[in-house]
Order: sequence, then structure tokens, then C-alpha cells
Amino acid sequence: MKLIYGTTNKSKILFMKKRVEPLGIQILSLTDVNAPKLHIQENGNSPLENAKIKALAYYEALKMPLFSADSGLYIDGLDDARQPGINVRGQNDHMSDNDAIAYYSTLAEEMGGTMTAHYKNAICLILSPTEIHEYMGQDITSEKFLLVSKPHQKRREGFPLDSLSVDIKSGKYYYDADDYFEKYPFVNDGFRAFFKRTMFNSVTTPNAEKCIVRTADLGTLNAYKYTVIFARHKDKWLYCRAKERDTFERQQGDT
Repeated sequence: MKLIYGTTNKSKILFMKKRVEPLGIQILSLTDVNAPKLHIQENGNSPLENAKIKALAYYEALKMPLFSADSGLYIDGLDDARQPGINVRGQNDHMSDNDAIAYYSTLAEEMGGTMTAHYKNAICLILSPTEIHEYMGQDITSEKFLLVSKPHQKRREGFPLDSLSVDIKSGKYYYDADDYFEKYPFVNDGFRAFFKRTMFNSVTTPNAEKCIVRTADLGTLNAYKYTVIFARHKDKWLYCRAKERDTFERQQGDT
């Protein structure tokens, strides 16, 4: 199953690929689908509003299932006027990666060398014009971590603050973890659970027990003798009235 991620940030794409690989979802970038370059005004008041703004803009351009995500950064003890929130790179996203590292390094120095922070994350998935899923729950909010004044020597394009991010428990930079993406501050099962319940959701049919939509491993397709497919349109399930019986059934055919 293929799904477009509405972002040009390579690090975000790699991160999400790691999250959904176990579900059999293949993440495509905007480059993969030759998406037009859009100038999107992320003028929402929350990560969720910005995620939806981006998702709607890309869906309008591509007319293909896709999702977008957004984050806000919140620092303990920082007054409201200086909270980054959704403006992690400043107003109008004006900071480059190096600018962001320099800014937050200086801010951490002002606060004694370290500051405790967390991300609030949001995601908007559009499968069709009538099926839009929005989410900003606690299970995709990051754990708290430290932003420090001394940058790590490593850099990852698109994730500048990773160079300043330190695990609270170990006191080590996340970059020094054996598996960087498994130790990342907001790596948990929240994103994976979101896709499970939106793309592989359980449904109840009139004359059957709960039916779960799944994708098969291509390497095991020969083991299946038949498939059963139900069609859904505008949040309704399609059944056919059997000509020779007084029942509603799925459409049957030879292919």
C-alpha cells in the first residue's frame, strides 16, 4: 500500500517510513509523485490546524490519498511571549537549520545551559474528500527531553534541533544512541496506531462478524485461494441484492 507524505523534509519522510514499515505502508515523497511546488501559508493556531492546511492543499493538487504532519515546540519555564510553539523556526519559518541551532543554543545558554522541552505533534490523513482523519493526541506527543547549549557535531538536514537534543534519563545526545530512530524523543507507537485505526479499521457488516481490512504480504499471495473485497463509497458499504435469493451480498465475479 502506497501513501504520500505531504512534506519536502527528507528527515520527516525517513522518520515516518520507520514508523509505518511494519504495517506494509510504503511512504512516497512529493518528488516521487511529481507534485507541483506549492507555497502554503501555514497560518493555523495549532499543529493540528497547520497539518490540515498542508494536507488539504496537497490533496487538492494531487487528488491522491496523503497525509501531512506538524509539530509545536514547548519549553518548560519559558514565558509565553518567547515560546516557540508552532513557530519552531520563527515567524514565517525564516530560520535555516544553522540559524535554528544557533538560536536555541543561545537560548539554552541563557537558561543555564539546558532546558526541558517537548513536542506536540499532529497529523491529518485524507483518503477521499469525505474521509479526513485529524489527530493530535497524547500518544503522539513527545516525551520530555533536554535542549542543550553545546551542539553535537552531527547534523541531519530538516531536523536541526536534533543536534541539541539530549535524553533526560541517560544524559546522552540522541545522536549517540545505538539506534537513533528508535531512541528519538517522540518515537512510540502513536503514529503507527493512528494508521492502524484509520487505514485498517474494523467494520461491522449486516450478516457477518467484524471484518478487518488487511493487506497481504506479496511473497505469500500464492498461499491464498480466493479474496473477498467489499467496496465502500462516501462512508457507505456497497452490497448487491441477490437475484435468486432474498439477501444482500457482495458482488461476485471471476476476477
